[in-house]
Amino acid sequence: MVRQAVAVLLLALAAGTANAFYLPGVAPQDFKKGDVMYLKVNKLSSIRTQLPYEYYSLPYCRPEKIVPFAENLGEVLRGDRIENSLYQIQMRIDEQCKVLCRIKSLSAAQAKAFKGKIDDDYKVNMILDNLPVAMVKIRKDDNGQQMKAYERGWYVGFKATLEGSKDIKFFLHNHLRFNILYNRDAATDLSRIVGFEVEAFSVNHEYEEPWDANKPTLNTCNPGRMIAVSHSLPPQPVEEGAEVIFTYDVKFTVGSRPATPQGLFQLATDSRIAGVYAARQAL
Repeated sequence: MVRQAVAVLLLALAAGTANAFYLPGVAPQDFKKGDVMYLKVNKLSSIRTQLPYEYYSLPYCRPEKIVPFAENLGEVLRGDRIENSLYQIQMRIDEQCKVLCRIKSLSAAQAKAFKGKIDDDYKVNMILDNLPVAMVKIRKDDNGQQMKAYERGWYVGFKATLEGSKDIKFFLHNHLRFNILYNRDAATDLSRIVGFEVEAFSVNHEYEEPWDANKPTLNTCNPGRMIAVSHSLPPQPVEEGAEVIFTYDVKFTVGSRPATPQGLFQLATDSRIAGVYAARQAL
């Protein structure tokens, strides 16, 4: 096992040297079922502009006190700004339709901020147990077989034209579905995180009025009524005066373990994520 981990580390370092890549998360934590896990937010990034912004430069749900986490030199050089968040996750506890917060009415400045980042193809970066979040992409290998690949972060939103109109509209990704991959030790019942996947949705949430801040009842996402968010629901528009409700799901899935470090490495198109996930799986 140690020899395999060393091989993976060498592969990851070779892939990431040109980008001053470092390996967070190589030494994972052990968690008991129900242990609290802290999801941290990182910078907003765009390959289009190459200019990073802090996560809370956009009007996302904010804790009462924002706490920055210690940075190493590699993080500083990449413009990382790692901070706490309101997301609540417990090891091996699935959740559905968790309400993070509600913006009753987007101001003109807030709508402009979201539109600007959507227009420049900005993505949101997050971290769980030092693993970066990634979107899953299904692609074909050289033999035409489907394979699972990763793309770092998730997009702030998207632009589209509505049916019957030529006007371009902006829509916000306000629902996240996290799929957390883990390996469990049968002897101790302790688990380690080996992957952190996300699927982003845009949904114009509806709810039973009046709004109950402590226990809101959503009509667009309600596990008691077997209603889950899907891409077929009307999306969340970005415009002045729009109400926005931010929500998320959490699902834990037993991680797969490819036979070789090379197999692990080929799971990702982003070599940095490949190195981190591969090293974590091999430990």
